[in-house]
Amino acid sequence: MPSVEELAKKILTLEGKPQIDANGKPTGRTISKSTAKQYSLNFKKLVTALGCDKAEDLGACLRKTDLFADYIDETYPNSNTAKSNYNSLVAPAKYIPELKAAYGSTIELLRERMLYHIKKAETEAIEATGSQKVESLASIKKRITGVKRKFGDTSPEYVAAVLQTSLKGLRGELATVKVVGSVKEMDKYPNAYYHAAGKMRIKEFKTKQIYEPYLFTLKKTERPYKVLDKWLKAKKPKYLLGNNKETTGNILKRALGVGVLDIRHSMISELVNTGDNAGTEARLREIAPMFKHNWTMTTRYYRNTDTEEDVDEEDR
Repeated sequence: MPSVEELAKKILTLEGKPQIDANGKPTGRTISKSTAKQYSLNFKKLVTALGCDKAEDLGACLRKTDLFADYIDETYPNSNTAKSNYNSLVAPAKYIPELKAAYGSTIELLRERMLYHIKKAETEAIEATGSQKVESLASIKKRITGVKRKFGDTSPEYVAAVLQTSLKGLRGELATVKVVGSVKEMDKYPNAYYHAAGKMRIKEFKTKQIYEPYLFTLKKTERPYKVLDKWLKAKKPKYLLGNNKETTGNILKRALGVGVLDIRHSMISELVNTGDNAGTEARLREIAPMFKHNWTMTTRYYRNTDTEEDVDEEDR
């Protein structure tokens, strides 16, 4: 049996490994460097706290999962923190045979407690929505008239403001969308727009390994197409917002005073509160794929409580 120190080092090598869900199936994503580091640090912290680093039989100590459960639940009353600590014990065992063998069937208790805290965290998130506020999408859209007046109707600021607030679920990729001259030419670029047909496809985005590309068909009678028509004829840009040297988020902040993430928060809040299942978990689950993330992240966006690691630079 490797030592605690050796196991902690092995856990660090999980970076880049395919993520495996609770049913043993690949999720389509890989373990990031920061996740592997968190697993390693938490694992070492927990086994040291219970004295397993000094135990003559490390395997026997690891099998005392009831003690680990008591320690985590008492030390970390916040369910998000608790589930993170449970996961740091459970997840590495999927990849490290010695660790899996050491736990044996006792790992089921850790898995049960982890799932309990996952569900509890989700429930608390839903209950908290009523007290969290974000600016309404309608309020943001009211400023678009001022953007047109200040920057002009053939400016990247105006184009970005109209498109980002109109196309549901967009992340921050508008600035990376290549303007092309045919449907066939769209295949040359991951993110492309063919104006004659009003077709936009975005394949390159943060969660592309899990979700299908964004596909939009702009109607010629509606505002986004009309705005693009005037912009493209006047400026003939190579990319949808100009030269692809500035992020969508920066352009939006200059135009509207808010970034991509703010608009996504507002758009989600508006959509959650419409429809037959308005304000419910079912509605959150229903709209999540539109935003290319899971429903629990949709809940956090709804509450405007994203964390730093959830945010890409282009989404700011």
